[in-house]
Amino acid sequence: MLYLDYLSHHNAFRHWSLLEKTLLGIGGLILSVSMGSTVSLILIFSGMSALLFAAGMPTRQWFRLWGAMLPFLAVSLMTVIFSFSRGSFTAIWQISTFFGQLGVTAAGLEMAGRLFLRAIAALSCLFFLAGTTPVAHMAAWGARVRVLRPVLEIALLTYRFIFVVLETAAQIYTAQQSRLGYSTLRRSMRSIRVLAANLGRKSFLTARALFISLSARNYEEQLVFRYPQITVNAKRLLVIFVSLTAIGLSGHI
Repeated sequence: MLYLDYLSHHNAFRHWSLLEKTLLGIGGLILSVSMGSTVSLILIFSGMSALLFAAGMPTRQWFRLWGAMLPFLAVSLMTVIFSFSRGSFTAIWQISTFFGQLGVTAAGLEMAGRLFLRAIAALSCLFFLAGTTPVAHMAAWGARVRVLRPVLEIALLTYRFIFVVLETAAQIYTAQQSRLGYSTLRRSMRSIRVLAANLGRKSFLTARALFISLSARNYEEQLVFRYPQITVNAKRLLVIFVSLTAIGLSGHI
């Protein structure tokens, strides 16, 4: 995640306006959720992946992202692939259990395949946004809508605090490791318990220090958002709109 945040600030598309990247990412996400065509979903996945590579994401990092997501997706698909019934049913593979019949049906496999394509297409759109647009810029851009502002403030503070917690955990871990706290299994278990216990306390103290620093700078329960004002490129915006329209129409072919 840390490298993904770095890439969002240093990529080949950083000169694109937020409107262009948001339209492309959110537009592709809407199409992924609403379209059922295999061709459309493959086009979205391929296009977003190609854009990520063009933005400068290394192939290794791309595989790491999908390696982190696919196990969760696989667990979700298992509930679709496997069918359970107290009576017998037509299945490709079936086994009898104490509670009933457990098996894999052709309809379940077909549905799992469609859901898999839809999920990876939607995830590729989110990866594109995360890899090309900083979270702070997206929150600042969306905060112009008054209704969304409180939610985006909480989301931004939570996102920033993740890095505070990670840094605190890294400091505690380094101090423990320098004292051979992980030299044996017994010491490792004890060090992990101490780390978990101290992490909550130190994170709370850091959060309180953050609030004090905000109050010292005239914080009035409303964050001041800043994001780079980049002019929208009309030609690029037209290409994005035409591409999304073409993908949407491909679902009816």
